[in-house]
Amino acid sequence: MALLAETGVSSKQGLLHLQLPVAFFRVLTTTALICLHWFLLQLTNHGVDEAAMQRMKDSTVRFFGLPLDGKNAVAVRGDGFEGYGHHYSRLSKLDWAESVILITQPVQDRNMELWPTNPPTFR
Repeated sequence: MALLAETGVSSKQGLLHLQLPVAFFRVLTTTALICLHWFLLQLTNHGVDEAAMQRMKDSTVRFFGLPLDGKNAVAVRGDGFEGYGHHYSRLSKLDWAESVILITQPVQDRNMELWPTNPPTFR
């Protein structure tokens, strides 16, 4: 992790602690190095309000707790990749997961038809 030390951003066991202001390239380089070394990333000191993050988590848990019909209201359509769906792998064992993939930025690229309305707080 000698390269990581050169970036000037602190990191330990997949944890990236931002010390603002910091150059975008430095964050990008550090993020890539952490992911390559630890295979995961937890970002701290990012400035996002804790209460806002908790509301996002709660809304996400509520969405995935809905019956399948409720989640399928925003299912991936046609050849697209946005929306609700699931995928699985049979490489070493059966591994199945649900996901919601949404474009958030730039704002004009958001397809709000694929953003869940239940729970109402998801949007």
